[in-house]
Amino acid sequence: MEQVPRHQLHHKEQGGLKIEDIAYSNPYDYTQLHRHDYYEVLLIRQGGGRQVIDFEESKLQSLSAYIVFPGQVHLLQRASGAKGSVVQFTQEVLFESLPLYNIESIIAQPAVFEELHTVLHLLQQALALQDPVSQQVARHYLHILLWKMIQAQPLSTTPAKTPALLKQFLSVLEQHITQSKAVKQYAEWLAVSPRKLNEMCKSHWGKTGLQVIHEHLLLEIKRLLMTQSLSHKEIAYLLEFDSPAAFSGFVKRKTNHTPTDLQAQLEQIYK
Repeated sequence: MEQVPRHQLHHKEQGGLKIEDIAYSNPYDYTQLHRHDYYEVLLIRQGGGRQVIDFEESKLQSLSAYIVFPGQVHLLQRASGAKGSVVQFTQEVLFESLPLYNIESIIAQPAVFEELHTVLHLLQQALALQDPVSQQVARHYLHILLWKMIQAQPLSTTPAKTPALLKQFLSVLEQHITQSKAVKQYAEWLAVSPRKLNEMCKSHWGKTGLQVIHEHLLLEIKRLLMTQSLSHKEIAYLLEFDSPAAFSGFVKRKTNHTPTDLQAQLEQIYK
């Protein structure tokens, strides 16, 4: 398998924020497996096609909204009649901590979608002016758009507000999962005790800190199996397993598959 590059946001002179029609001329083949270092928000007015985000497949439905996080494995195959917009932005554009991980795909009522689209239009207008004040206005409209997406989540599925410590834990996990699998190390990075971190994880997620780490580790293994031209031995080394056998044993315990079988299973999802 060829290595899949991690794409960066073009036109960073715009301050790490841009809006495109979903039919724009993309600098890479978005219909093939890819990752990028920025966020994407997709607002789909007219559906058609499918997308896969971190091994979860969904249809592109009309009046829907989605968010793709940096580092996620993504593939988008839209039908020719699909219509919508893509908002791309870097972490640096955000000036406050937002519970973005609370956002799931949204299939909106027409009035809700039009409200999202109105904010998008105001964002686009501010972004087009390019002067420093308008760029700040655009950043605020981006935050409004994201808060509106959070507000549009069904009450029955919207998770409780994530404590700041656990938001930091998720962020540190995303950055350092290839470096450590130990609760003690993450607790040190977060300047709390391992006991405190475990208590917070159990209280909010019903899982131990180690279980959360293992979930993210398995996700990163899947990403590496699908996006890097690495042998299983090299992945084991990269993720600091004691041996290839330990790596294979972890995958087998968590999935009931060998790494080879898991890779073949994942490849079927992205065909």
